[in-house]
Amino acid sequence: MRVKTSGTDEFWIRHGFRGGISEALETFASFLAATQPVVPAEPERELTEAENRLLDQGGFPRPQPDDQGSAGSEISILAVSYAEMCAQALTTKEAAGLLQVQPSRIRQRLGEKTLFGIEKEDHWVLPRFQFVDGQIVPGMGKVLQVLDETLHPVTVERFFATPQPELYADEVGRDLTPREWLQAGYDPAPVVRLARDL
Repeated sequence: MRVKTSGTDEFWIRHGFRGGISEALETFASFLAATQPVVPAEPERELTEAENRLLDQGGFPRPQPDDQGSAGSEISILAVSYAEMCAQALTTKEAAGLLQVQPSRIRQRLGEKTLFGIEKEDHWVLPRFQFVDGQIVPGMGKVLQVLDETLHPVTVERFFATPQPELYADEVGRDLTPREWLQAGYDPAPVVRLARDL
């Protein structure tokens, strides 16, 4: 595969990969190393135009149909989701600034599993789904502590963004996502139970 080099460093730096194309490639490599058994939540979905543009701008080829059906497309969708999550995530220093604590406190909470982080070559990044209005989503730490450490980061993010029948809220008349449930101040116990079963 030949990767375009023109302008790609600037593109990836703008999207949170401070090391440019080399860091983006390392991210994709670590994603692929950790991803053989993952089943995407939407196996029939094609890449959107925005996702295709992201691949084009980053110098990556668009997925092509192959004899094995949509398997290549599924991995591409998952890879794009992972890259977007990492690009938008906070560094430990940024998370510390957001929460008005020292970076050492963020590292401590990562160790306690009360914050969710993705370990890169020489630093951590913290996906944004766990933060709201300059703070950690209420009850998030209790849920994160019971998650299986082998879960793929995209699986974790999708869990918090997927409505669950067990989280029906009479006040709004619909199933809430785990993140919405916690953010609204409901008891985190049902979300903890769901997280244990992932």
